[in-house]
Amino acid sequence: TLFLLALGLPLLLGLTGPVGEARRWPGVTEAYAAIDQLATDELVWIYWAYDPATAGEMDLLALPLVDHLLERNAQSTIISLLPTGLATAERLWREAASSLLVEQGIGIREGRTVFVEGAYLPGGAGALALLASAPEDALWGYTERATSWLAFSSTQRPALSVVVAAHAEDVQQWLEMVQTETQLPVVAFTGAGADPIVRPYLASGQLAGLVSGFDGAAAYQQLRDRRFGRLPSTRYTAQLIAQNWGHIALILLLLLGNLRALWLGGKRG
Repeated sequence: TLFLLALGLPLLLGLTGPVGEARRWPGVTEAYAAIDQLATDELVWIYWAYDPATAGEMDLLALPLVDHLLERNAQSTIISLLPTGLATAERLWREAASSLLVEQGIGIREGRTVFVEGAYLPGGAGALALLASAPEDALWGYTERATSWLAFSSTQRPALSVVVAAHAEDVQQWLEMVQTETQLPVVAFTGAGADPIVRPYLASGQLAGLVSGFDGAAAYQQLRDRRFGRLPSTRYTAQLIAQNWGHIALILLLLLGNLRALWLGGKRG
């Protein structure tokens, strides 16, 4: 009861603190650097492996990435094996683009087109193998630049691939089927539950960066100079406050439990 009360207090009373800072786990700084060093118009493959079923956690995780890609003026090709994956990605891109365009002095250059192309590949994990070996075949009819990727010999070779996934197996499939063939650096944005399984890939060097869970997303955003628009900022702040009050409640529960044990032990003695 105390724990639930602590989580509900910030919302009920409109508390504005404590906010604090999210812990920066290994891999967050590396992920930020990989995105931040992208040159204007460089191509990025984004493997979008979540849909509305896991959007509650994953939207907060993916929004800093999308916002950063737009800020870097990167050209993105979104690849998804999920029927509703592209629609989920498009919604988040529109939210991030709106935030950029309304802020003074920051945003997409006037008169410039930012390509965000999408390809839904049916066929499950087998489609990833085709994408790795023959991207011009896998993406034919989906994107305007599919033919330019033949043998990755053109100037439109992707500079980076990013996996946005709720589950660890999606990251593993991309690394095993695509990364080994293309040798593109891979950055992963994953749900918190996937972190223990995916983290060894960061230690081995197969992942160039790893951002997992809300703490990872908040730490990633704190590395950036630019703040979100009003609505996303409110969501992140509210989440941090609720999380910190939850930590306070856990500490109080431990203290009360220890005091009760000491008191009962003293009475028995």
